[in-house]
Amino acid sequence: MKQRTGFTLIEVLVVIMIITMLAGMTLSAVGSARNAASAARTRATIEKINRVIMKQYASYQYRKVDIGDTSGYNKKKVAEEKLKALRALIRHEMPDRAGDLNAFSGETLPSVTQMFKSKFNKSSDSSHASAELLYMIVMADPVGSGMFSEGEVGDTDKDGLPEFLDGWGRPIRYILWPAGFFRTDNCETDLQVTVNTNDSKFVHDPFDTANLEPGSPALYPLIYSAGPDGIYDINRGTTSGSEQNTFNYSSPLNPMTKDGDNRYIGQPWNDTDGNNRVLHHFDNITNHSMLSN
Repeated sequence: MKQRTGFTLIEVLVVIMIITMLAGMTLSAVGSARNAASAARTRATIEKINRVIMKQYASYQYRKVDIGDTSGYNKKKVAEEKLKALRALIRHEMPDRAGDLNAFSGETLPSVTQMFKSKFNKSSDSSHASAELLYMIVMADPVGSGMFSEGEVGDTDKDGLPEFLDGWGRPIRYILWPAGFFRTDNCETDLQVTVNTNDSKFVHDPFDTANLEPGSPALYPLIYSAGPDGIYDINRGTTSGSEQNTFNYSSPLNPMTKDGDNRYIGQPWNDTDGNNRVLHHFDNITNHSMLSN
């Protein structure tokens, strides 16, 4: 019998198939490891941003506002004017869309708002307005300005206005009053956003000290990354997708206002499975989810 010196076609194909399978498993493991590292980096950046943002947001409970001459006002009217002025101040100093910089144009703008507005006037494009404003708010804080490395900051739309970047190099966005963002583990209630004041988890709006709006919940700024899939999945109250559009809150200013499509700001988009459960937004990395875990 002649000694065989080569491989049969079947043997070669089997080897190729095995190598392909091993390569696929390796690439999958590498991809998972990269996503895990990107997620960890994102959480670290968001945690630092959240520290600065929540410090400023909490400070408004002790800020005094000027409501002018209150002679002739009863206690309820004084409380209403104070709440209105306080919300306006928060929106001025912590804007989450370019349109907020032009809101209340008849009033004297705080100096920090004038700074934000002057920078946006130099920009020809603000497609990532909330991310850019978030960067400005944090960098205006003396402590916050020294907390971030170069790798955590970029200018993805090349408009001269920096943004904080997540682990995948995408802008980290921000919503001041995310009335529709109710994160649940089974995500079955996210499409029907309701406020149950009898729920043990319900916390009343800390700025409404006179309980003028009994059903108004505490709303805390939402800082969020799109996560691995690159889709933000969060309603920003705009129909064209442009973050420069101004969302029209009701008058007097009420953070629980719905948009033209009857959705709250911050409500997850209707990406659902057959059981009407929201799916895609759960890969978003947010300060809310980090605090609830």
